[in-house]
Order: sequence, then structure tokens, then C-alpha cells
Amino acid sequence: MTGRQVVNRYALALYDTAYNKRVLDSVKKDVEVIEQLCSERQIRMFLLKPAKSVKAVNELLEIAFFPFVRTDITVNFLKTTVRNRREELLPFLGEAFRKIDYARKGIVLVHAEFSDKPDTAVLNYLEEKMRKKLNKKILLETEINRRLIKGFRITWNYIQIDKSIAGKVRMLKERLLSGDNI
Repeated sequence: MTGRQVVNRYALALYDTAYNKRVLDSVKKDVEVIEQLCSERQIRMFLLKPAKSVKAVNELLEIAFFPFVRTDITVNFLKTTVRNRREELLPFLGEAFRKIDYARKGIVLVHAEFSDKPDTAVLNYLEEKMRKKLNKKILLETEINRRLIKGFRITWNYIQIDKSIAGKVRMLKERLLSGDNI
């Protein structure tokens, strides 16, 4: 099972438990706290480090996480995650949890990267095109990524459309290396 599948599975278990126990809003806030804590470089690096003791991870939870989470469900989730030696998924929990929440609400998260700041008309056009293509509500996140050189890249549900110069160069390189005709 890939790391993405594991984090999605854990996030789904937490989401469903919170929903069934009618504490989803509180657990959402807990997940935001976990995400914020994991954005701290030292905490993130520690959780992602391969060789660490369960005792050290439990100490981190006691000091940094448990004082700030509100629900027993979240505390038990964190303990289970560590007991199963899956603490490396915690930095990615927030995104996976949000995607589940959006999916349950019929919303698709679309991430759009642009080489330059797009104007409002471009964003409105893109949002409308994606809404029609997917026949769902769209939540459009945008980001400036100068490495694209020119153009844009759109990602949703692990699908990507790359209309950037950098993407075209990468595709050309892949075709040349694979021996395909150009």
C-alpha cells in the first residue's frame, strides 16, 4: 500500500468515526491543529525521520499535540497511529481529511499553478470550465510557481493537466529518452 493510500485510509477512518459520533466539527478543528503543528519544521522532520522510538514519539504527542486537541477521538487516533508506527502520515493528514470532507459535500478541490499571477477573468473561466467538465462544485486553489516558466498546471483527484513550458520540455525529454518518435 502506498503512503498516499495509507494516509487516505487513516483520514477516512477518523472522518467516519467523527461523523458517526457527531463530533465532526470538533475533529476538523483538531485536524487543523495537527496540520499547524506538523508545519513546524522540527516536528515535521522528526515525524518523517525513519529511525525513532515509540517512546520519543509518544513524548512529542504528550508535549506538543495532546494539550491542543479537543476530542478523545483525536487523542485515540493519534495514539493508534503511533502504536501502528504510522506517525509519518500526520504531516499529510490535513490535506487527506479535507479532500474527504469536500468529496462528501460534492466539492472537488482543484489546484491551479500559474507561472504568473492570473487575472480574475482567467480564474473565473477556469473555474467554470472545471465545473462543467466535472459536473460538481469546484473549490479553486491557486499558486504562483515560477518554475513552470510560462503557462499553468491544474491538478484534481490526482489527475493533472500541464500546459506549461516546463511540462512540455519534460514530456519532450521523456519521449526522447523512451525512443518514441517525435
